[in-house]
Amino acid sequence: MESFKKNLALVFDDDLKTRPYKWNNYIDFVIIAMILLSTVSVFLGTFHLSEGFRKGLNIADWIFQIFFTIEVSLRIWSADEIDPKYKGVWGRVRYCLSFYGLLDFISTYPLWFGFGFFRVLRVVRIFRVFRYMNAFRFLGEAFRSKKKELLVSLEFLTVITIALSFILYLVEHEVNPEIGDGWKSIVWAFAKYIGDPGKVADMPLVTPAGQVIAFLVGILGIAIFAVPIGLLSSGFLDAMDQEKRAEELKDFLGRMRTAFRRGGNKGLREYLNTLPDGGGDRFKVINVVPQRRPVSHLQVTRGMTLDDIIETCNEYDAFRLKNLTAALSDEELAADRFIVEHFPLNRPYGCCINRGSKVTIVCPTGYSEVGIGWFCYYLAKFGGFNYICKEIEAESSEPDSFFNLSPKPLDVQKANREAFLKDLDTTASKWVIIIVEHLKDSVNQVDFHFSDARKDGSAVTVVDQVAYKAFAELFATDMKEQFDLETVTCSKRYPLLKKNLAYTLQQTHPETNTFVLRPSSELINFNSSNLAIAFRIAQLLSDQFDDGRGITETDLADLNAKKIGYRI
Repeated sequence: MESFKKNLALVFDDDLKTRPYKWNNYIDFVIIAMILLSTVSVFLGTFHLSEGFRKGLNIADWIFQIFFTIEVSLRIWSADEIDPKYKGVWGRVRYCLSFYGLLDFISTYPLWFGFGFFRVLRVVRIFRVFRYMNAFRFLGEAFRSKKKELLVSLEFLTVITIALSFILYLVEHEVNPEIGDGWKSIVWAFAKYIGDPGKVADMPLVTPAGQVIAFLVGILGIAIFAVPIGLLSSGFLDAMDQEKRAEELKDFLGRMRTAFRRGGNKGLREYLNTLPDGGGDRFKVINVVPQRRPVSHLQVTRGMTLDDIIETCNEYDAFRLKNLTAALSDEELAADRFIVEHFPLNRPYGCCINRGSKVTIVCPTGYSEVGIGWFCYYLAKFGGFNYICKEIEAESSEPDSFFNLSPKPLDVQKANREAFLKDLDTTASKWVIIIVEHLKDSVNQVDFHFSDARKDGSAVTVVDQVAYKAFAELFATDMKEQFDLETVTCSKRYPLLKKNLAYTLQQTHPETNTFVLRPSSELINFNSSNLAIAFRIAQLLSDQFDDGRGITETDLADLNAKKIGYRI
């Protein structure tokens, strides 16, 4: 049922520009054809017709009525899939009170209540075509973009007109009995603006001052139409420019996607070939999404300017512009290196994949830290683990950390945080590993830090301390032997704060073992073996915490093809 509802949302998105045309576009064309045919039927009904022809029109009217009743009912039902603000009963009412929702409603349902006056409402159906017309949409956008200017000009002209009307009364009423009070002078002025259709302002003004005011009102009569038309023309052109830019950004999106075509990873291939159990043979082909693409690479190979790249990243959530030097400590004094990251999305905050594993990988800082989301995604993919990552930041004045949860998030942040915590509550398994980066510098040369408690060692978040300590010791030994990486377990350098995500999870899942693993940002972003390290960590986690399940060919089967981007 949910899948059917989502497909309906694709039908009712009113977008006729999808290329190549898909089934939902053809349904749009059918709806437009039915609207036009219905209008022709109403038009033909105004002529003197034979009895047989009129019966045919009546049958056609019933077909149209049944068709539109079904269509509009499905529109209202699936409205929340198009826009979340239409959820629930009152959300559907809100939809029915919107411009197009009201057109849908009054041109359909009242016709079932009888004939006569209600039959006239069939004509309203023609206005429903506007939702598919760019010109009408541009006009609406022009009104929205210039509404403040239009309101200011209207207020100004109204105040000036009323002031002139009062002056007209003062200078004219003693010698002109037709202007007996201030209301008549106001009516006279506004009637002049619309051509005086009722002839209420068809009277001569006697005094020279009154004639001057009449002249000024005439000038304002021109301005009251010229100013709004000028504003709307400007807004119309702006809307057309925005539409053109939106089309360009769609093209740039396609170009940027192709830059993230999956391919082999040299460091991972070299590591697999060293495995004694024939890992290189068992996992012959593993193609992964590139961790990043330099902006200069996109400029040269995809013909995009820096502004094009920035706007595309701002417009489409699956891409993000980052500065790679953020992965280095201030001691490095490195020049800026701008890159673009691509990441999987299936949630408003980022990504959640529940594979039913006993291990869950949580990346609460994918948005703010360079490269970490990519590393965690493939770590979870290799091991067949559950995966949840924050990749999107709600629009706000400051980022909302999902690692150390602020007690009072902004209203715009609440929805994303609630969705994240709800998914975490669902995917949380026996072992939850929260992964965030740390910066290496001259003081901190460690590659991995483990944390599961406060600074004094209290309030541990791991229930099975025996298994945890055994794993941490094995991890430290293995990383040293395999990759010459240093590990500190139960580190006091990065203790857990009271507001840490691990303690939030502990309140709802007291039996869950949760700890924080901090790889260095240098390892994540500049170590050519970073994916091999993720593969090995997946093996260790699977062996220790997932019943020795190991990494299987089935888990990685979909990584064989050279597709573009992620497939969730």
